[in-house]
Formats: sequence, C-alpha cells, structure tokens
Amino acid sequence: MTSIHITQPPFNRRQVLASGLAASLGTGLPLLAAAQTAAILRPQSPRVAMVTWRGETDVEKGFREYLRANAWTPKITTYDAAQDRAKLRVISVDLMRNKPDLVYTWGTPATLGLVGTFEQPDATFGSEIPHVFALVADPKGVKLVKDLIRPERKLTGVSHVPSARAQWQALNSYLPTRRIGMVYNRAEPNSVAAIKEWELLAQKEGFSIDARPFAVTEVNVTTAFGIEDVLADMKGKGADWLVLGPDTFLFSNLDAIAQAALRVRLPTFATTESQIAPRYPVLAGLVSKFLHVGQFAGLKAQQLLSLKADAAPVPIETLRRFAYVVRVNTAQQLGVLPPMALLDYAEFR
Repeated sequence: MTSIHITQPPFNRRQVLASGLAASLGTGLPLLAAAQTAAILRPQSPRVAMVTWRGETDVEKGFREYLRANAWTPKITTYDAAQDRAKLRVISVDLMRNKPDLVYTWGTPATLGLVGTFEQPDATFGSEIPHVFALVADPKGVKLVKDLIRPERKLTGVSHVPSARAQWQALNSYLPTRRIGMVYNRAEPNSVAAIKEWELLAQKEGFSIDARPFAVTEVNVTTAFGIEDVLADMKGKGADWLVLGPDTFLFSNLDAIAQAALRVRLPTFATTESQIAPRYPVLAGLVSKFLHVGQFAGLKAQQLLSLKADAAPVPIETLRRFAYVVRVNTAQQLGVLPPMALLDYAEFR
C-alpha cells in the first residue's frame, strides 16, 4: 500500500514522494506525538457522541483505533442520521439534553445540519459542545468557518479531498487533459463549492470545465435520470475526464453514473476513497485513506478536549499525503493504460 505527497507543479516522479504508512498522518508517529502532547491535559474517559450520515465507515474505525492506541477510553454513543436531515433535528435535541463532552460528525450534511454556518449558527445546537468533524470536503467553502487555522466556535476537524490543483496534476500525469466534465447536486453546498474551486483553477491553468447539475423533477427532487445522455454529450464536446466530486447524491448513484461513463468511454476520476471501491468501474483517483482521516480526527478530538481556556484554536487540516489509485480492469476496458511513470508511485488494484 502506497501513499504519495503532492508538491508543486509540474507533476512528475521527482515531486511524488512514495512513503510508507508510518510517514502519513494517522499511523505510529502522529499517535506517539499526540500521546506526548496531550497526556497531561486530556480527560481519560470523556463522553463522545458519534453522529454518522449513512452508517459507520473506516473513518469511524480509524477514530476509535486512534483513541485506543493512546489509552483513551471514552464512552461513545452512536447516532445514524440515515441521510435524513429531519432526523438530525431529533439527534440535536438529544445531544443538548445529554450534553456529551464532544460531538463527532461524518460529512458535510451532518456537520452543517448540527452546527449550521458561522453566519447562521444552529439555534438548538450551535457551538455549545466541542465538535470534531471528518470528511467535510471544503469547510471554508460551505461556511462552517471563516478561517481554517483559527476556527471560531469550539470546532475543528479533518478535510479529506485533495485540492483541485493536486487532482489536476494527477489527471495530467495519466493523460494530457484540456477539458474536464463534472456532474453535481445544486442542493449540496460542498458540491457547489467544489465546482467553484475547479472553475477558478481552470481560469488560471487555461483548461475548460463542463459542469452540469443533476436534473430536478417537477416536485424539486434531484434525479440521475438521463445521465448517460449527459455524459455522452460531455464526451462528444471533448471532455477528457469525468471528475467525481465530493457529492452525496453522486455517490448514492455512483454505480449508474460510472457504468454510463464506461459505456460512452469517458474516463472517471475519484476524489474520495469510497468512489474507487471495487464495485464501481472508476478508472483512477487521488484520495485520502478513510482510516487515516479517522485517525487524524481522533488526534483533533484529543487536542480539542485538552485545550486550556486561553489556548489557540485547533486548526482544521487536510491530510498531506494521498494515495493515487488505478483500477486495472477499468483501464483495460477503456483502452487507456497508464503511462509507465505511474508504476513508480501509483497503487494498482
């Protein structure tokens, strides 16, 4: 298993540093460092509420592993919103009644659903309870905070999506790319923020973006109906890749979307680990390992609960090393085999 470190362009072997897991966040070195820095102040048995969006994942596994590795024994109560924003309101009331020492949330919908934005904090939950999130693609873009380094409110967390620039470099290392296609849900703030980031990068780098929102029915329900026609049109207009953004609706329909892209021979590129699971015919991706994200969130939780009253806030961060994954079977089906240079640092599955 390999992780890579993206530095400045151009994207080539000298700038993709292969490293073992011990060099990435969430393994032996940061676990030890956290144990040393937080040993005096941390509470040994805090009450932690864990709120997931669609059940537990490797992120939560990593979170628990980090706590165990540091001899931390919190009492964890789990809640699953089951992709239902209304259910978050019920969870919010329960959290305010029980007042845990820390709340952990998975993903943008669950996090925003509980704490709201910095412009409009949630009236029920707000920021009264210390809060750690994981898998929020663009915390600043969705207005969770104004400043990632010094977040206001008792809030911190871990983002997981590599920057658009890092992804752009990765795309070009596979094949020359002048036009990128994207599909997204207009109702998801993180998805809209991702499109804006790509559009800004496209202006700077001189490539084009073909971004299409998913269709909406007459009763205002987002649908993937007709997606193959959309992707065929993208391909016909010169798209070299379909970039799969951090979009919950997209992921819920990924099997249909990836299969449609394969049929129209449009290569797909993942931005999150779940998108490149074996069941989906996605070609490649630059991703953070969910296990590492969870471990890093565990470190953030420990830091947040260890703060003195006058201490600086705990910064929101993204992992600095990412796995470049290539699906060999999909590459063969598309007839788009990776260049030999990728053999030095990519993970082939």
